[in-house]
Amino acid sequence: MNKIASFTVDHRFINEGVYISRIDGDITTYDMRMEKPNTGSLMDNATMHSLEHLFATFVRNSEIADDVIYFGPMGCQTGFYLLVRNADNAQVIRVIKKVLEDISVYDGAMPGESEIECGNYRNLDVNLARIKAKEYLSKIKDITEKDLEYSKGGVIGIIGAMPKEVAAVKEMMDFCKTEKIGTLEFNVGTLLGHNVVVAVAGVGKVNAAICTQTLISKYSPEFIINTGVAGGYKRLKVGEIVVASAVVQHDFDTSAIGDKKGQIGGINIVEIPCSEKVSSEIVKALEDIKTIPYERGIVATGDQFICDREKAEEITETFGAIAYEMEGGSIGQVCYINNVDFCVLRSISDNGDEAASVSYEVFAEEAIKNTVSVLEKFLKNR
Repeated sequence: MNKIASFTVDHRFINEGVYISRIDGDITTYDMRMEKPNTGSLMDNATMHSLEHLFATFVRNSEIADDVIYFGPMGCQTGFYLLVRNADNAQVIRVIKKVLEDISVYDGAMPGESEIECGNYRNLDVNLARIKAKEYLSKIKDITEKDLEYSKGGVIGIIGAMPKEVAAVKEMMDFCKTEKIGTLEFNVGTLLGHNVVVAVAGVGKVNAAICTQTLISKYSPEFIINTGVAGGYKRLKVGEIVVASAVVQHDFDTSAIGDKKGQIGGINIVEIPCSEKVSSEIVKALEDIKTIPYERGIVATGDQFICDREKAEEITETFGAIAYEMEGGSIGQVCYINNVDFCVLRSISDNGDEAASVSYEVFAEEAIKNTVSVLEKFLKNR
């Protein structure tokens, strides 16, 4: 059987609000989401029942009275459905807010509060409806027509090694709930109309791999972006962006038994290719921004902070890498095994030489601002 429209929306990413769930001919269904789904916060039966009586009565006496087809509760106890014919979205939003405002100060008798008019008339309370109407109105008072769309597409995973690499991304999220799995925290919500899961993996390949596999197993992302800072080949300047074409693990070496240096056991390749589609979209964002220089190329990963020019040049000579960091290669390996698209987006904080530790401390924060700007433009473009 085909899924109904409501079941195609990822409920993990729904916030309180008003959304259009479907349009059938000239009838629009508005989902009035009063609670975040699956958080344990539900409307009790008496509150739902009471608000149903009052809202249905008020809206059928409003300026859209002749076009109201139906108003009734969601079985999941998180909100109501409002069906309107020939809907003008701005007008419907205005009416919803006005009805809620009127209910929040209503002190008259409950409509339909008798055994003749209602099948459970003893389960009605005007005060419960007033409280809920006021609460919901405070959450939707600023919504406009542009807020009526459910968040788009699949889940986008965003992983940084350190809190400062994703802090600004979390601050931009429209809403966010934190889910803890082991010692990892996953920030689940929406960002610029997209479903996102943002996580701090911790530094190094093992931490990154654990975080990536957990994110994939729990949230089934469409793709993952690894963001943060990196050391760059000497021609790259601090703040410049590197968009990975592929990732390698420079410290993976079984060449003594005949393998190529960097050849990863199990998948038997050296270069793990990044998603061309996602990488191209990131490049498009950079070209739209225009003010942030960038290069595409191979990013090398290893459990080592590169602060030695000879070591940096050896990695570049061996793998053709233009940036060095500690997570992207293992994130790429886990994504490759799970058949999940990924991309690595890094801003240069140092040049992997003897001054790297000082340069990193001075310029990391500024470099991170560039990756955040690119991510923001990337998501706005989608």
